[in-house]
Amino acid sequence: MEVTMDRVRPQQNRLKKALQQVSDRYDFCVVDNAPDINISVINALTAANDVLVPVEVDDNTLEGMNELLDQIDEVQEELNPDLENVRCFVTKYQKFNQAHLQGAEVIKEQYPAMETKIRFSGVVARSTFMRMPVALHSPRSAAAEDYESLVNEYLNMIGDEDNGEI
Repeated sequence: MEVTMDRVRPQQNRLKKALQQVSDRYDFCVVDNAPDINISVINALTAANDVLVPVEVDDNTLEGMNELLDQIDEVQEELNPDLENVRCFVTKYQKFNQAHLQGAEVIKEQYPAMETKIRFSGVVARSTFMRMPVALHSPRSAAAEDYESLVNEYLNMIGDEDNGEI
């Protein structure tokens, strides 16, 4: 609310400025936003080098995707020319569900997408409820393995040769 009400200072780059102050202490910062276009999301996009968009395969999967990608393009053009990679990845994937197989193919054909798919797992909901990363809550679960694969795919994409342990 404070950011929105402040009409003196620019609103779009506050997160970027805050992260610049601690950038020497971290290799990565992950910002998880709600699926909405608001000042928080615009701040995150302005500060970002890369964007990964989780996508569930369902009836409304692609409804807002074009709008989101247009917004990302606009932020890239106007506020953040350093934004390099924009990719989506499929979540809650059920490989034996024909709709999921077809939906994942449509996403791959129409949008820049990661190869890794996050399999459906009740472990994710439980870890979210417990406010724990799934990799800590249930490190041997399919979802934890999939997220580790996604991180490795991402690190390979950005050319991080020394990605170490996740």
